[in-house]
Amino acid sequence: MFGRLSVLPQYLLPKRGLTQFAGRIARAQGGRATTRLIRWFVGKYGVDMSEAENPDIASYASFNDFFGRPLKPGVRPLADADFISPVDGAISQFGAIDDHHILQAKGHRFTTTQLLAGDAALADRFRHGSFANLYLSPKDYHRLHMPCAGRLQRMIYIPGALFSVNPTTARGVPGLFARNERVVCVFDSETHGRRDVRRQHGDHLARRGQSAAHRGDRRMGVCGPPDRARAGRGDGALPARIDRDHAV
Repeated sequence: MFGRLSVLPQYLLPKRGLTQFAGRIARAQGGRATTRLIRWFVGKYGVDMSEAENPDIASYASFNDFFGRPLKPGVRPLADADFISPVDGAISQFGAIDDHHILQAKGHRFTTTQLLAGDAALADRFRHGSFANLYLSPKDYHRLHMPCAGRLQRMIYIPGALFSVNPTTARGVPGLFARNERVVCVFDSETHGRRDVRRQHGDHLARRGQSAAHRGDRRMGVCGPPDRARAGRGDGALPARIDRDHAV
């Protein structure tokens, strides 16, 4: 009950308008005002700028430039493993896909078909597969990397709501990941098969959540914020090979 009440304001607030306003602020090149905003954000959320390739807060022309900052080489060495984490984030849920059902949070599930906006044929490819939900907090490095080498086959833009994706919202909004605006990217891998990486709209400071699923030779996920992927909205053949150290 508390979870539902805590997210009630998100149902009432004009999320689309607030998101558009925040986007304008994030893109603005406001000089000292932009620097003050970034400095406040770094202090508020404890961002470790010593890891950034450019640690000089005053040098970022916009908040978006700061938010998508690259890291210094070698700060995140790649593990010698079949899969690596695609993001700096916390695993909120992972496990087996129960028939078509993915666990969002305790008491909340959604189906692969819902996640893929009714594409039952694509969803069926992930039946009884595996999934992982990863949450990026505001302080995290926000570029995505491939967990393994692969070839991008499809990008599917799915319009939806603009709820935050933080843990409180995940516990309080039923079907959150299947109702938020998102982009689904389907990858094929010679070694690991097909994967889906899904990137969600996050809150008004671009906090984001990712979900990934795979089964045998099939992998899917959401990747890339909707505004960057919208040029390819709908389905499109995008046969680009991406190595696992590639970031977007």
